[in-house]
Amino acid sequence: MVHASIFAALICIATITLRFPSPIGYVNLGDGIILIAAWVLGPVGGMLAGGIGSALADLIGYPQYMLATLVIKGLSGLVAGLLFKRGKLLFNLLVAFIAETIMAVGYFGWESLIFGQGLTAAAGIPFNILQGVVGIVIFALVYIKLKDDKFYRM
Repeated sequence: MVHASIFAALICIATITLRFPSPIGYVNLGDGIILIAAWVLGPVGGMLAGGIGSALADLIGYPQYMLATLVIKGLSGLVAGLLFKRGKLLFNLLVAFIAETIMAVGYFGWESLIFGQGLTAAAGIPFNILQGVVGIVIFALVYIKLKDDKFYRM
């Protein structure tokens, strides 16, 4: 629980402080931390840290997304945590891609509900893809550095 809380705080901070505006919100670096949390903590910790940390960040700037973010980022962390395997870089990159696809599709669905039309929501897809790619790169860099560390699983 303590480790998930620390990761949630890191995710919130990375989301709030390291963000770049887009037409439908912002692109942030929090997804990379969600993937790292899921890799280190497993499915429950990844889900809690990803969902809560990201939702808290939205509470500050984009509260209309908070509930969706709790579910979408939590699901991304859960799936990644369930699928990550020790010592399998290419497989884990595929898992990270799946988790970030969940994020992009989840926000497209939420924005379609909010705006009432898919075309307007589609404007956010490239930015969610960019955020996902950045998250995967951050995860890959940390994974490559720590994959052989015997203490990377808490």
